[in-house]
Amino acid sequence: MTYAPHRHESQEKLDLIAAMGLPVVRLDNPMEVDFGEREAVPELLISWYSTVLFSARTLFPQMKVCGLRPPLSDETSEGLRQVEIVYDAMKKAGMSLVDPQHFDQFLRDFPARK
Repeated sequence: MTYAPHRHESQEKLDLIAAMGLPVVRLDNPMEVDFGEREAVPELLISWYSTVLFSARTLFPQMKVCGLRPPLSDETSEGLRQVEIVYDAMKKAGMSLVDPQHFDQFLRDFPARK
């Protein structure tokens, strides 16, 4: 597993992620372009809502694409509630949606889902 940050993420945040043992790889190009230049693409792409999920699903049909669903509650701000529109579109596009509370189990089960 590798963490590929958005170009605007701070070095401080990336250092914290790396300190947890997760390799951090900054890409020179958008992820879709980077994947297109490789001989092999990752088997699995997981992200919070992002256009890369839609693009990767179309460009690399062999790749499993999943969205991490943030916890939303009655107290969640209206702006974040609009994120549900994106997750509904992801679901309609056939993407798996993973609750972060079940992320560890999802990864343990992943090889069985191929």
